[in-house]
Amino acid sequence: MERLVARKTTPRNTKLLFCCSTGQPDYHVLDKLKAIAKRAGIDSTTVWLHKFRSTCATNWLRSPRFGGKGYDLPTVRKWLGHDDMRVVEKYACHLRNEELIQFEPDLVSV
Repeated sequence: MERLVARKTTPRNTKLLFCCSTGQPDYHVLDKLKAIAKRAGIDSTTVWLHKFRSTCATNWLRSPRFGGKGYDLPTVRKWLGHDDMRVVEKYACHLRNEELIQFEPDLVSV
């Protein structure tokens, strides 16, 4: 994690975190990810890049008491760029009831 944070703070000519030296997208990231999973003994058919997005969204919804950020569904929906709340609700399904943060709807800004 420290290496990723350092890489993100290093001035570069792109906003992409994983890219080629030219700053263009690295279209081989999935292949690299599957190779890493295989070396780690993880079934590479269960590994895909969208899991990063799903994990991030789930952690945004998880209560801080359980190591999450505690953001509400409308905020996470906006950040992910979804119009339909039902798409974002699937991330909340992975949480136990006690992991969901309680918030006051009047205090939420969208």
